[in-house]
Amino acid sequence: RRSIEHSVEYRRLVELPWSDLQWNKHGWDRELQKEPGILLSFVELTSGEELFDEGQAMNHCVSSYAARCAAGRSAIVSMRANDVRLVTIEVEPATGRLVQARGKFNREIDSEERQAIRHWADTVVRQQQ
Repeated sequence: RRSIEHSVEYRRLVELPWSDLQWNKHGWDRELQKEPGILLSFVELTSGEELFDEGQAMNHCVSSYAARCAAGRSAIVSMRANDVRLVTIEVEPATGRLVQARGKFNREIDSEERQAIRHWADTVVRQQQ
């Protein structure tokens, strides 16, 4: 029965225009000093409009995740260096598991980005589970 209720709610959210969708933050926003002059920030995106802007800037399809985020099944975080978007990260909120991380044009992340994301996930996301 509960699965049916979740399915109905998810379907309702999918049918809404993406720009109308909004959801709450998980408290994962952080700034980390990478090295002198480089400030890494992790910013959770909490609306269809923010996902659209991220997708436009990064040239990928993250805006299509709006219904999943509004339903609590996904969370999207933008990793930036000095406010320049570098990587878009998908997190499974229930477990804190990192689902995927992609750079501009869906490129794979490099080892330095992977290390920064792991540090953020270990010290911020998983500490709140």
